[in-house]
Amino acid sequence: MTIVRISGNTGTKVGGPIVSPWLSLVDLGAGDAAVWVGRGAADGTFDISGVPDGNYTLTWWDEPQDYNLNMVNVTVSDGETVTMGQLPLNGWWTEYDGYVFADANRNGVKDSGESGVPNFTLTLRHRENNLYDRGQATATTDANGHYYFESGYPIGEWIVMEAYNDSFYTTGVTYQADNQPTPTTVKGAGVDVSVLPIIGLSGRIDWGVHAYDPTGANGVDPRNGGIVGSVSYDTTRNELDPQYAASEDWQPSVSGVPVELHATVDCGTHAGTPCDANDKYELAPDGSYAPGLLLNTSYVRRNDESPKRMLR
Repeated sequence: MTIVRISGNTGTKVGGPIVSPWLSLVDLGAGDAAVWVGRGAADGTFDISGVPDGNYTLTWWDEPQDYNLNMVNVTVSDGETVTMGQLPLNGWWTEYDGYVFADANRNGVKDSGESGVPNFTLTLRHRENNLYDRGQATATTDANGHYYFESGYPIGEWIVMEAYNDSFYTTGVTYQADNQPTPTTVKGAGVDVSVLPIIGLSGRIDWGVHAYDPTGANGVDPRNGGIVGSVSYDTTRNELDPQYAASEDWQPSVSGVPVELHATVDCGTHAGTPCDANDKYELAPDGSYAPGLLLNTSYVRRNDESPKRMLR
């Protein structure tokens, strides 16, 4: 029996061949005994020769098991050659990919000549801002600025993709889901995008970013990236010394908390006030830096959103 993969359509979107798939053929008349187990070629084709007449089950799957295993019954009669056609594997994980690119004209679209940003880390997070605890939760751009979430967990509820880097601000994003005929561009400086991972469906998001203006003189770009972070409920502190404590992925965020940004107070501003070890800034009675002029106030978002806000 010869089984080959040929062109065809199963009524669903075809993404491409499964590279070197695994296959097994079992004999239904011999207690499901395996008569052949092997791999197909890089283009997904395969050939099983010398199979006697009988009833069989053919099963196929991919090596990393990113797709649902599939099977079909096959009958061989009179030494015939059975051509199976295109054998589908339905996707399981949600895939996200795209580019983080230097958006020279700040329009949120990756135009010709705009280069990618390498080593830019993106994460998938719960709406409470903790890192997603299933599937692939982080991805880093390659030398061309391309990133790939190969196995986002298809939970079927809204989560957050975050692209934050201290050196850049977001100019806009261009996204296209599997069921969108054309991409959509949204301009703005946000670092979070809501995504809905569904079994077998995927999407593409290109993130336009631009460097901050260190001088504050060009009149286009912000001068600095500000301060961003989250407030979490420290339910399980693993660190014995609280000064080394870090938020764990499973800790919930706390909304509505006011966060204030104060200037420091130069040493010697108030007579008799102790200063830090370098004699640069005055200290408060508890040993922390004394708060000076209030520069900015922000509030952590409510619980159904990512709690990060920017202080400038």
